[in-house]
Amino acid sequence: MNMQQPAPGSGPQYPAVYAVKPPYLGITVVSLCFGIAAVLFAWIPYIGMILGAVAVVCGHVAMRQLARSLQPRSGKGLAIAGLITGYAGILFSIIGILFLMAFTSALNSSFS
Repeated sequence: MNMQQPAPGSGPQYPAVYAVKPPYLGITVVSLCFGIAAVLFAWIPYIGMILGAVAVVCGHVAMRQLARSLQPRSGKGLAIAGLITGYAGILFSIIGILFLMAFTSALNSSFS
């Protein structure tokens, strides 16, 4: 009887263990989506401001929920990106409204 012996120093074989990424907090994705929409639609008066405000509120709520969560959650980067794009959408919308006001004022003064 010839029994195969394991090679010296090779110990028992264990199955591979993979790390599982914690699930995203849903409101972080919502914040990012509304932030991107705010930047894209900032050229339409007041639409960028509304979408940006929703993105900022969702981003701050998400950051608070992530900080207070007892379970591991991912999505902090998405929440930060949502906040940045939301504030950028608001800023671009305000700049667009100011340019629109200045343009209409210049047109009215040139025709008077």
